[in-house]
Amino acid sequence: MQRYTNLLFLFLLLIIKVKAMDEHLPFIKKCNFIEAQEKKSGSLMIKSSPSRQEHFTFKQVTLDDVPLLQKWFNEQHVSTWWPVPKENEDFFTDFLPRMRKENMPYIAILGNLPLGYIQLYPVDATETWLQSASLPSNTFGTDQFIAHSEYIGKGYGTRMLNDFICYLIAQDRSLSSFIVDPSPDNIGAIKSYEKVGFKSIGILEAPWGSALLMHLSLNY
Repeated sequence: MQRYTNLLFLFLLLIIKVKAMDEHLPFIKKCNFIEAQEKKSGSLMIKSSPSRQEHFTFKQVTLDDVPLLQKWFNEQHVSTWWPVPKENEDFFTDFLPRMRKENMPYIAILGNLPLGYIQLYPVDATETWLQSASLPSNTFGTDQFIAHSEYIGKGYGTRMLNDFICYLIAQDRSLSSFIVDPSPDNIGAIKSYEKVGFKSIGILEAPWGSALLMHLSLNY
């Protein structure tokens, strides 16, 4: 009897450990069946297993995309959290070269529908507002939004960020640390990031205002 009790105890410990790993890396298993394939354009795209739901693909922003982005940034549900300076009429004139100085901007596509915008940038952990967070040196940040209001609140934002991180680590397995910094009032975005696996570090005062710093750490 004692033997079976010990075996049951060990089995329960194993379940708890596996569950804890899944909670820490909730999307890694989803990345396992995703293949990175190189298109003629030279960019990597996500191809999902036929047995799973369709996944986002990502293309780097080009000059041809700027008019579309201008339309997206002026959508009310986007500008609420990502306002375009009204006094700057030339905001989109040099949008792409300006963004490429500090960010890697992408259009997120689901099927044939351009559905969102997402950008990646290397984090300077020495910035004053980030120093208290003690982030790893090789940390990247992402900013993103779903472009069409009818897709808000239906899980597409979570799926987009999940797939984007899978897309990134398919190219470079050394990537292991990511942050997002939503407004503390943007409850929908915060819940979405939590579903991806981001953990709250705390509310910090960024140059643009209060931000809830959230961190995702991957261990392979």
